[in-house]
Amino acid sequence: MHAIQNQHCDPACNRLEDRELVGCPRAFAKTSCGRAMIVLALAWGGHDALADPSREAAESQLRRFAGQHIVLFTDLPATASLEELPRVVDQAVPQWAAYFGVPPAKAAKWRLTGYIMRDRAWFSQVGLLPADLPPFPEGYQRDDRFWLVEQPSEYYRRHLLLHEATHGFADWVRLGVGSPWFREGTAEFLATHRWHQQRLTLGFFPRQREEVPEWGRIKLIRDAIAAGRRRGAREVMLTDLKAYPSTEVYAWSWGLSMFLERHPRYREPLRQWRSEAFSDSTSKSHALIKGNLKGDSHAMDPLETRYDGAFRELEEEWRLFVDDLEYGYEIENHAIEFVASRPLPAGGAEAVVQANRGWQSTGYRLAAGERYRLTAKGRFQIAQSAADDSGSTGPTPWWSEPQGVTIRYHRGQPLGMLLAAMWDEKPQAEGADEPAWHAPQPIGAGALLVPTRSGSLYLLLNDSPAERSANRGEVQVRIEPD
Repeated sequence: MHAIQNQHCDPACNRLEDRELVGCPRAFAKTSCGRAMIVLALAWGGHDALADPSREAAESQLRRFAGQHIVLFTDLPATASLEELPRVVDQAVPQWAAYFGVPPAKAAKWRLTGYIMRDRAWFSQVGLLPADLPPFPEGYQRDDRFWLVEQPSEYYRRHLLLHEATHGFADWVRLGVGSPWFREGTAEFLATHRWHQQRLTLGFFPRQREEVPEWGRIKLIRDAIAAGRRRGAREVMLTDLKAYPSTEVYAWSWGLSMFLERHPRYREPLRQWRSEAFSDSTSKSHALIKGNLKGDSHAMDPLETRYDGAFRELEEEWRLFVDDLEYGYEIENHAIEFVASRPLPAGGAEAVVQANRGWQSTGYRLAAGERYRLTAKGRFQIAQSAADDSGSTGPTPWWSEPQGVTIRYHRGQPLGMLLAAMWDEKPQAEGADEPAWHAPQPIGAGALLVPTRSGSLYLLLNDSPAERSANRGEVQVRIEPD
């Protein structure tokens, strides 16, 4: 760090003023070493990071911030966002402990030492950034330390800190547990956070882009799909470790972890697997975590076996999730209940469609090439307008009928429009058409439906996946042979 060694630095600044500030603040303010960079190295209890005299000498030129679980050294000017990082980590520890099943008394012993660096070259020169680390664009964790590169936003700095610290905590619990996607997806899931009024929430699904400046995971997935690089759930699980310098790969791992963690049907197998993988049974843990670490692209991720015959359904729901992904996506409300269907009675039948849920099975099987008449009726709340600026008028419900309202559209169809799709319960033959809910048929108040394949009829009231929980009401749908 050239600025720290600047000959114009006031000699008085070289004295240790207190335990929180070391070095020359004037030099920090005048540095011209280019884009600021942060490197954080973490060490837990029992590691004497200051025993090396050369390291101690280098650290004496840095600012120091400390908490219960972490000590940070930095060559950056002191700011509130830097000073609060130890509090962020201290609040993360009990959440990590609960997630990984670590007793609170054990988690309380975990300690970290870190470096926050602006001049990467200087840290290399003094030995605080080991020369044998592989190149990394943003962050890297190894053994009892991690390093990360400063980012343009305070949020993303915290995100990367939490990502690498999650690796450190997980390794402390059970070294190297999990295949690459699981390790990185877990770190991404837990690092995506909310820091509001000095309170930390891990595993946060951002409701709007402004909550997570520079994070960009949702945009990366959207852009990949637009470019023809959609990844299935199994493909994400089998991602090779060598692919992880790519931020896009981290985005897919975040997406799958968030999807599995929030989905009411798929989260329990994930939690059971995690509980066993982080248990005290070393042999059992090792048997669970081998996965695709040998690079076999045809290997089955050990977690995949937990879903047994439901993996085909998981893949379909995963695709629906990523194809419609947006900030605030309500995964729980869009979980599909796959039910065994029965033939439609000759006299027809009725089904109810809830406005606050995603795709819903009618329970009836329709035959390919046959003609069916669907008619719908009912009134439901599909959205609501915001309160006026004066506060004199509160939110106003938007009422809709099955034909929808043309004030707003979602995916090319009016908000509230009744849509239909077919799901073939039997495994599809190779090359068969994809499930029709990726291109649903508009029904509205009534329409003729001629399925191109036999299968179960599913229905949906069109809406943004981030706003469905505010909906109220239902519609009744009559299904009859035509």
